[in-house]
Amino acid sequence: TKSVQIAARYLSDVSVHNTNTPADKTNACNLAVYGNSAGTGTPVVPGLNCTDIAVSNPDSQHVQVVATYDSNLILGNSLNALMQLAIGGSAATDFMALKAGSVMRFAQ
Repeated sequence: TKSVQIAARYLSDVSVHNTNTPADKTNACNLAVYGNSAGTGTPVVPGLNCTDIAVSNPDSQHVQVVATYDSNLILGNSLNALMQLAIGGSAATDFMALKAGSVMRFAQ
């Protein structure tokens, strides 16, 4: 989502010596979930929370933010039936894990 990209951009801009403080990571999580650094209001995606947000540094020059969201899509039951036909047996999945991620280079 756009909020994940905004969170990654925030971390790339506030970094000091290519590291982020725990407070920076909390603010980024709030940006990804709520669209603001204060963590107030309604999540941008219903049911999304900070435990769904992962912040990492794939290397010394970049920061990565990934949101993982379990979604019960409208096509969930139809897709489940198609998966059962394709792989045989039972594919008991009423939801799909969706991921949105963004990698940004540190600005400083």
